[in-house]
Order: sequence, then C-alpha cells, then structure tokens
Amino acid sequence: MPFLIALLLALICASCGDSESDARGPAAQHSKSSEIALAASKQGSLLAPGTEVDASLEPVYRAVESGDLELALGLLSAHAGRRGAEGMLLEARIAEMRGDAIAALRTVEAARRAFPAEGRVYATAAEIYTFMGRLDSAQSEIERGLRAAGRTPELERARGIYLISRPGGAVEGLASLLRALAVEPDLPFAQRALLEAYRLVAATRLREQQHLEALKLAGEGLKLAPMDLELSLVKADAYAAMGAPERSLKVYEELLGANYPVEDQAAQMAWRAGMTSLLVDDLEAALTLWLRARELGLPEGEFGSAEKIMIREAEACVRRGVESYALADWIGARELFERALLYEPGNLAAENHLAVTLAQLGDMPGAIGHWESVVELLRRESIEPPEPVHLNLARALHAEGLDQRARTVLERGLSEWPREDWDAETRELLAALE
Repeated sequence: MPFLIALLLALICASCGDSESDARGPAAQHSKSSEIALAASKQGSLLAPGTEVDASLEPVYRAVESGDLELALGLLSAHAGRRGAEGMLLEARIAEMRGDAIAALRTVEAARRAFPAEGRVYATAAEIYTFMGRLDSAQSEIERGLRAAGRTPELERARGIYLISRPGGAVEGLASLLRALAVEPDLPFAQRALLEAYRLVAATRLREQQHLEALKLAGEGLKLAPMDLELSLVKADAYAAMGAPERSLKVYEELLGANYPVEDQAAQMAWRAGMTSLLVDDLEAALTLWLRARELGLPEGEFGSAEKIMIREAEACVRRGVESYALADWIGARELFERALLYEPGNLAAENHLAVTLAQLGDMPGAIGHWESVVELLRRESIEPPEPVHLNLARALHAEGLDQRARTVLERGLSEWPREDWDAETRELLAALE
C-alpha cells in the first residue's frame, strides 16, 4: 500500500504544477514538485514513525470522524485516559467542531504544556487554526512542531490540510497527505482531507485540459467515496473531453441511480454519445442513445440532425409495419409501429396503424387509447382524416361497453368531419346505440 501511494504521488508531481502558482514562479514550483516526487520515491522515509493510537480510544475517533459529536463526547468523558495527550486533543477537536474555537485552543495549550514534545499537539493546533481560517497561525504551529518533534505523519497531515486550504497549495497538499499515509496508512483525520485534495487537484487538472491526469485523480478519489458528486463530474467531463461520451454517460447514469439530479447533463451526453456512434456507422446504437436523451428530457429543439434521422427511421418502421400487417404478422407490426412512435412521438400514421393492429390482436383498451390520440391530433392540427377514424374509435368503445363515449365521438364526427360517404354509416351506428 505505501509503495502504491508513493508511486501515485510521483506521477502526480511529475506532471505540471498547480495552476495557481505561488510567488516563487514556475521554475521554483517545478523544483518543489521534483522534491516531492523524490520524497515519495523513498516511500516517506523522511518522516518519523507515527504516534500509536490508543486502541481503547478508537470508538471516539470513529465518532468524531463521522460527525457524531455527542457520542464522541460521551465516550471520551467516560474514558480513563481522557486527560492524556490523545484525550485532550480529541476534546479540542470536538470543541472546534461544535463551534467553540476558544475552548478548543485552550485545551490544545493545556496539552502543549503537558506534552511539549508531542508532534500531534502542534498538528492538532495547526489544523484547528486552518479550520478557523487563520493560516499564518497554522503555518507557525507546523514550524514549531517540526522543531519540537521532527517530521511526523501527524504534522505532515496538518501540512497537507493547511496547504489545500491555501490558494495554489492543492498539489503540494495532496502530496503531503499521501506521504503521511504512506508511513501511517491508518492515520486518523486524514481521509476527509485527502478526498478534498483529490477534488481540488482533479478539478484543476481538468481546467488545465490535462484530461487523463484529471481522470486518474478523480478515480483515486472515488476509491475513497465511490459516489462523490464533484469527482464523478470531473470524471464525466474528462471522458467527454477525451472523446468518450458513452463512458461519460455511464458516469451520469450511475449518479442518476444514486438520486443525484443530473438529468440535463446526462441527456446532453446521451445525445453526444449517439452522434459519436453515428460517426462509426452504428445507427442502432445512435438511435438507442437518442431515445435515452429524449427519456432524460432533452428538448426536441436540441436534437439537431438526430431529429431528422429519427423521423426517417420512424417512416421506415411504418412502411415495414404495414408490410407485416399485410402478412397477418400482427405482433411484428405492433412492434414496428410502437418503435416508430418512439422515434417520432405523434406520428399520425403510426398511431392509427397501431390502433388497428391492437384491435386485431383483441387489445381494445390499447386501440381506444391510440385512436383517441389520432382524433385529438387531427383536431389540434386541423387535419382532414384520411379514413373514418371516429367510426373505428366508436366501434372500439362500443365493444368495451362505453356507449355514451361512443355516441359523443360519433356526434362530433358528424359536425367536424362531414363526409357523404361516412355520414350514413355514422348515423346508422348512432341509431344502433340508442
């Protein structure tokens, strides 16, 4: 594990420095990156061993890291070692997290007086100052700790937390956190900071268009928090920028599965993935992806040339469906007409043919629904019916025992679409329903 962390650190630091370079300039920044990489290659050998955690206090650590401060305080109050260095520093962290910075610093100072050579005392002070936004004080505490205890994993963690809170310090901060964990893999209070460091550096690399590096960093961060929204979005954007919209869409689909509201981004990515599939002549995949884009809510006006292709495919499905119907292949015809409506919702011919097919299959409720859609569309668009749809709908309603609705349809048909060749049959059916 330490070797893998060090190797990753070397790869990170071998790439260009943080986009927010500090005042020392690019050359110095590159030099610092080289130093970090060298330290990583030595697997953190520059650090002293970490202070062993009291196993009996582990429930308190877990409660603090999970944010359950009342439980942490209760466990700590009942612990025999609460006045030792660990107990006092945990008490300080709890106070800071509860918003009582004065009590937190007072407790740290008491721990410093009792344990002046403990690196974790200075590390805790530095982190509390960082959380308070007092970065100069945090840096001073780290320097004092180095003089008192040398480079310990706790101080390296504190340095990492301080650096990721400072503009331009994210890359070095990530390096410090990785170096601390290379020596002490179970180091308390490091994982949340490490996750934030991955977020910051991955986002920076994405802005710098270092897409592969951003993807790697996001992947490492997602090992800590598999459904982290920020890292997942970096991953999705990196895939998209690298010309892999289907992989990007997969990330968005995972986020949707975790109830993140990313429908708009997913819809756009499904459309892009469809266009990519079309470029490699995979029309079936393209159509499937465009249908997914529509399902996710992509507005019809944003489909561009995909809309024309889907309309063309809808017309082809209608033609093949008519051929299947002529061969008495009702099931095949139904599937083709349904697919046509997926590609072009509101296709008049597909709606009507599907209604006829469903009636042939004995599905009168389904037929009624589609004939009603046809009638509504004809009225809305002021289209003259090519055939007596109102008669077909009325017969289907009568077959289901819905005679009142059938009469209403027939009466409106007489007034809206008066045709000599239809009127006689319409009146005859009306009389039969009396």
